[in-house]
Amino acid sequence: MAEKVSSGDLVRLEYTGRVGEKAFDTTDADAAKQAGIFNEKSKYGPVLVAAGKEQVIKGLDEALVGSEVGVEKKITVPSDKGFGERRPELVRLISLGEFRKRGVDPVPGMVLDLDDARAIVQSVSGGRVKVDLNHELAGKTLEYSFKVVERVTEAKDKVAALAKELLPALPAPVFSEGKATIVAPAEAAKDSDYIVSKIRFVQQALALVPEVKAVVVVEEYSKPAARKEEGAKAEAGAKTDAGARPGTGSKTGEAAGGTSK
Repeated sequence: MAEKVSSGDLVRLEYTGRVGEKAFDTTDADAAKQAGIFNEKSKYGPVLVAAGKEQVIKGLDEALVGSEVGVEKKITVPSDKGFGERRPELVRLISLGEFRKRGVDPVPGMVLDLDDARAIVQSVSGGRVKVDLNHELAGKTLEYSFKVVERVTEAKDKVAALAKELLPALPAPVFSEGKATIVAPAEAAKDSDYIVSKIRFVQQALALVPEVKAVVVVEEYSKPAARKEEGAKAEAGAKTDAGARPGTGSKTGEAAGGTSK
């Protein structure tokens, strides 16, 4: 008998979302290429999802709970459980001058960031720009085919799966006696993306793995090798200059030898 997914379970999920016959999102690289939506920067393959925790759209999230591991399922998702209904108030007219102030020359079809929201330019006419802040799939009925390929059950495996998903560049974490420990070595990049991913890892490990009582992130920092080498050379040069005598032919010696007035 196939395993069934319960709310809160951590699962690996394959899916393809379509509007009619056109795929708009998928975990399958080949399907993405066929649909013309392949992105070299995207990671394809099963994604880690906590079922029933709103990590995917509502309609798919609801269908995950109770589904069987290893069994493909097809569902229809109405717009209210997908990307929402279209809201007329999100279609706005904005002065062309406002865009020019930002150095933007809008044209129909352009996608841009407007006040921290994704907007699509619908038209440009008479010094006014019509933009639509609705999601491009708002009001659409969606079709999803999906399969849960694995249900992660052991606490240590859940912690490892979360770390691999969110902090793939770091060594695998250690889970012992309720504590999850992960180390960010000195050579690991610690940029803004890392900081966001680190916070998400801590939050999700505590929220999704009941056995985890504490999370420890150890970060190692060291001086760049180039700086160490430059520092060593500078120090060696300073020692050599300090030990040179006047008149030995070194620049230091010439200056000390009375060539200046």
